[in-house]
Amino acid sequence: MLDSYKSNSLLLGLILLALLLLVYSCSKKQSDIVSQSPSPTQALVTAQELLGANSEVIPNQDSTLFLCLLSRKPMTTYAVVNINGDIALDQQKVRGKVSWHTPSSIKVQEQPGVIEDRNSKPSDYAKIIEINQNH
Repeated sequence: MLDSYKSNSLLLGLILLALLLLVYSCSKKQSDIVSQSPSPTQALVTAQELLGANSEVIPNQDSTLFLCLLSRKPMTTYAVVNINGDIALDQQKVRGKVSWHTPSSIKVQEQPGVIEDRNSKPSDYAKIIEINQNH
């Protein structure tokens, strides 16, 4: 009876060990998962290289593109980079404000100097720029 108990315990131990090894070998390591998915860190590094350490980085809704801004009133310097840190829209300057319009476009609201047309509206000085994500 004791030998039967020992053999059953040994068999159960071997089965548990085999299951543990199977589960461990099938699961992905956290480091593998992190290295496979892009990180916003590359976008932040590119933003700082383009506009300096004081730049502001604003992700779009799905965090695939990043609007990089450096505001020194009244001028705003901006660029857009993707999650890999590649430049999707080259650095540009505008007298005004820049913000996300949609996940793939930005709104550039220019501040006019002298307004000659009294009937003009703020939307007359705004433009929407579509971002080419295949850049």
